[in-house]
Amino acid sequence: MRLREEALRSIHLMVSGRWDRIPESLLLYFEEELGGDDLGRDLVGVAFLLIKLGVSPEKAIALLDWKDFEGLCERGLQVSGFSTKRGLRFTLQGKRYEIDVVASDGEVTLALDCKMWSKGSSPKVYKILEAAEHQYIRTIALKQAIERRLLEDVHPKPGHGVLVPCVVTWLDFGSKLSKSGVPVVPISKFPSFVNDIRSILAEIASLETDFRVKIGREASSQHRLPL
Repeated sequence: MRLREEALRSIHLMVSGRWDRIPESLLLYFEEELGGDDLGRDLVGVAFLLIKLGVSPEKAIALLDWKDFEGLCERGLQVSGFSTKRGLRFTLQGKRYEIDVVASDGEVTLALDCKMWSKGSSPKVYKILEAAEHQYIRTIALKQAIERRLLEDVHPKPGHGVLVPCVVTWLDFGSKLSKSGVPVVPISKFPSFVNDIRSILAEIASLETDFRVKIGREASSQHRLPL
């Protein structure tokens, strides 16, 4: 409880990079969990630990930019046992695609579009739903690219699997599924979504495959993970 209170009081210092003003007990916690003392280089890890302490994701994510937000989503998936690949780019039939994070436990593979949109910069729910529909199209292309063995770090292997498109947002926009059934998940609910994914597959958009997905070891983050 004390660390949580110290964290809440210190977020504005972290945002401004004033690590010398952070309480020593909180700094020690971060350093022990992350395995280093240069916390400014692993803001994703710090944000992850803030959430673990009970700080709301909306406040913890104030430390991050949009690229770091992708890293936070990736970090959570890795802690949940998924292998990951961030910033997957590929070309299929002359068209270029990019998926922010691909994560697989072998059987279930998630294709994430990570949107760090605030309600002020993107107040319309339809924009989020449009993004979800675009992610469904990208995931269809991803399935075809894996089948054709076009990807360097994402490979098919024998077995039955499923691909799930998903949009992860910073804030809760009050909408859960797009027209095609693509889930729109606020980061505050993302851990429970990942934990429950198998039980809700029948309720959301998913693409069954005649292969499972293997993500190469070199694709995973090299940061130490706070567990």
